[in-house]
Amino acid sequence: MTTGSGKTYTAISAIYRLIKFAGARRVLFLVDRANLGRQALKEFQSYVPPDDNRHFHELYNVRLLSTNRIDPVSKVVITTVQRLYSMLQGEEELDPALEEGSQFDAGAGVKTNLLFFTKGTPTQSVWYYDLSNIKVGKKLPFTLDRFTDFFRLLPDRGESDRSWTVTRADLEARSYDLKAVNPHARVTEDTRTPAELLDLIEAKGQAVAQALAELRGLTAR
Repeated sequence: MTTGSGKTYTAISAIYRLIKFAGARRVLFLVDRANLGRQALKEFQSYVPPDDNRHFHELYNVRLLSTNRIDPVSKVVITTVQRLYSMLQGEEELDPALEEGSQFDAGAGVKTNLLFFTKGTPTQSVWYYDLSNIKVGKKLPFTLDRFTDFFRLLPDRGESDRSWTVTRADLEARSYDLKAVNPHARVTEDTRTPAELLDLIEAKGQAVAQALAELRGLTAR
């Protein structure tokens, strides 16, 4: 969904139904930077469900984490990936400055990042599988067969052109930066010289001028 299309509103509507009708004990609302967490909190506070005139936060406790402790009465907990990782590592607190920047702003375009944690064991490495170069549209849907190679490599966290592993030590050295930058990606470098590029521009300009002259000749008849 694009920016401004109502992703957060849709998510809150689903969360409301999960809590009220499906008996969800607590919902984690995960964001990748602090300002998105603050925005999400405001969205929860302004949301009024269709079957009740009260606001969401009047019905259920919503908390934006500013510490590494969760209030047991909270029904919705909003936090950043950075703080969640810090909590899973058993750290007492996290420097709030580390939450202000996104861990996923690598390159252009909008990406979807899914994170899976193994319960009960400390994280020693992070395995990545990259599908960001696959083009998806109405006539080219994102189907399950795209994950065939992923499921093949997942058990052993295998290496491939699309997958790689980053150790915990490397993550700590770069302040838990989780950007998915594929080290196996092939970079195509334009080796043309400035003179060659100028010649190309000149040739294109001449072709455009010729086409315009032909169009003028047709319209003058």
